[in-house]
Amino acid sequence: MSVLAILSLVLMSSVPAEVERDGVRIEVDVRGQLYVWTVTNLEAERIMNFRIDAVHTYNHKVPKGWVAQYEEPVFTALATDERYGILRGERGVFKAAEAVSTGVLGAVPVVIGFDGDTLPVEFAEVWGPVRKPLSMIITVPLTITGIALAHLMLVVRRERRRG
Repeated sequence: MSVLAILSLVLMSSVPAEVERDGVRIEVDVRGQLYVWTVTNLEAERIMNFRIDAVHTYNHKVPKGWVAQYEEPVFTALATDERYGILRGERGVFKAAEAVSTGVLGAVPVVIGFDGDTLPVEFAEVWGPVRKPLSMIITVPLTITGIALAHLMLVVRRERRRG
């Protein structure tokens, strides 16, 4: 088993798909390149913004009355008016698609902002797309090149024995 696979298993076991803090719950659903964050206001002030580090994402979807902004690597969603904020007992769904082959599943920070003077809630580790580690970017092409060279050597060797 590769080091990257082991690291992924360890990371997956240490970051839950659901986190809760200060009256806010975030549930994460990852399906291929589609990330869905469901934010539930359990007992906090009206939620007015959602911010997550989401590397190389596009096609951002936000609740009605919210606007999506994306400036690499931050995806931010803002309620356009207080009537669209997420009240106690309500939930909002935020979605983003990850560009193929640019990132991997990892733990990212999320900040939930509220109406008025209430301080934001920060979640240190929520599932989201992170940059591929340099080791993965280097290892995969080198492995493929190595396999291709080994195959070529076997073909050349076989042809020499025939000829």
